[in-house]
Amino acid sequence: MRDETVLAGDLYLPPGSGPFPTLLRKTPYARGMRNELDLYLRDQGFAVLVVSQRGKFGSEGVFYQFRNEAVDHHDGYDTIEWAAAQPWSDGQVGTYGVSSDGQWQLSAATLAPPSLKAMVVSYAANPRHALVDHGVLLGTGPAWSSMNGLSRRLGNREDWQDWLESWRRRQTPLLASFIEDEFIDRLYHLDYDSYWEEVDPSNGYDRIQVPILHECGWFDRYVTPTLENYLSIRANAATALARESQWLVMGPWTHGGGVPADTEVVMFGPEATADRPLLHLEWFDKWMRGAPDYARTRVRLYVLGVERWLEADDWPVKTVGQLTLYLAQDDAGAELRGGLVEDAPEVETSSSFHHDPYDPIPSIGGHGGVGWQWPAGPLDQREAEERSLTFTSDPLETSVTVVGRPKLVFHASSTAVDTDFIATLSEVHPNGYSAILRQNGIRAAYRNGPQRAEPLEPGDVYRFELDMDAVGVAFAAGNRIRLRISSTSFPAFLPSPGTTEPTALATKAVEGTNTIYQGGSRASFLSLPVVDPGY
Repeated sequence: MRDETVLAGDLYLPPGSGPFPTLLRKTPYARGMRNELDLYLRDQGFAVLVVSQRGKFGSEGVFYQFRNEAVDHHDGYDTIEWAAAQPWSDGQVGTYGVSSDGQWQLSAATLAPPSLKAMVVSYAANPRHALVDHGVLLGTGPAWSSMNGLSRRLGNREDWQDWLESWRRRQTPLLASFIEDEFIDRLYHLDYDSYWEEVDPSNGYDRIQVPILHECGWFDRYVTPTLENYLSIRANAATALARESQWLVMGPWTHGGGVPADTEVVMFGPEATADRPLLHLEWFDKWMRGAPDYARTRVRLYVLGVERWLEADDWPVKTVGQLTLYLAQDDAGAELRGGLVEDAPEVETSSSFHHDPYDPIPSIGGHGGVGWQWPAGPLDQREAEERSLTFTSDPLETSVTVVGRPKLVFHASSTAVDTDFIATLSEVHPNGYSAILRQNGIRAAYRNGPQRAEPLEPGDVYRFELDMDAVGVAFAAGNRIRLRISSTSFPAFLPSPGTTEPTALATKAVEGTNTIYQGGSRASFLSLPVVDPGY
């Protein structure tokens, strides 16, 4: 690197004398976990270089995931240009990788390395989205940090000097000073402030100059950042080539795999399994070896329920309207149970539930956490629904195809000065199986945006807007649509302490009663973007 730090890597060369077009994967994970995709691409005639990020697995320096590639250091740029200059390289470099192996690419691309020709960015988060969802702390942040070692590395005199300087600069309590800096920084900066602005690659998307294939799955936790990356780069990239050469594929997949998560009720056909190696090969052949025009459509989305692909010119796809369903109290007055109806109730009602952050409702299905800490996919939510408010439609008379971001607008109050509201969208099958489709949260204190927390006045009623992660699903005729509202889904979301003290310094959490209002001037509703079922 330009500061003389040396990174460790493994090089896989194809047969022949070269030079070869070169593909680079940078990773914080063990290089010894040999990736079949690396070898496949090598066998297709590419030089494949797999490099450990700074501070990981033999690479020198201190690991800091969000700052090393394009802020404190320019490791992404330097690695790309180093690879391009080697005798086995023809000077063209493409990059690829999943999750953290994907996120660094976006940061590096904002520096416009001249030898970078194309990227496949898979299942990649915007840095802040890996920690926070509308102000709610995600379990992915601490889980990822624990997998990569929560403690600061202290292997030599330089490491100790770095600790001393960090302790002086941050004035961190001695007890916490031996935790890695990045984890502390993430928790200290829950507001979207200058810390996040500096590491947010989207602030530099107007400098990107290369074609990018964006890949993700509906049961991944990074659906929203994937779509936002695609949209922002397509709109703002530095060159017409880059703006016109953003492609998107979204399948029924869990994090990084390209393989759907079948359940006993929700089953996927052979079309749902991705040929990821071929996807990569076609992309790099197009942009690095001059293959004929890329044959796929710009946007390919797998629609759950009908189990087929929707092919579109762009995102968001064209809709034919919105299905608006209003939250309504159950006519029989059933505790915690209500309906989703097409006409807003004229009379205001309310439904309350007790929230105990030390007795959270479990996370079931969905994205499965970091390292698949619980099974991912469209799992049955009935266990969690027993302890949540649920609002359920009547059986659908005809199929309804929804592609886009569901939007929940609701009115709520709490006895606490802060709380979380976790919304879960599911499809209920005739046998009662409630298959999760989407789950997102909003912290009450961040109801007006991510810049700063604004505590609640206990008992006052507030209006909330929650844009959920996008989904592509055809709700089948005879099935029902269900919205579940709770204040926990653990460990996908860390419970709110419910106090005004900074979350990173909280020592306890408080119980509370949370209330959702329906009808009258406080009508709450779910809006679903509907597309033509024939696409």
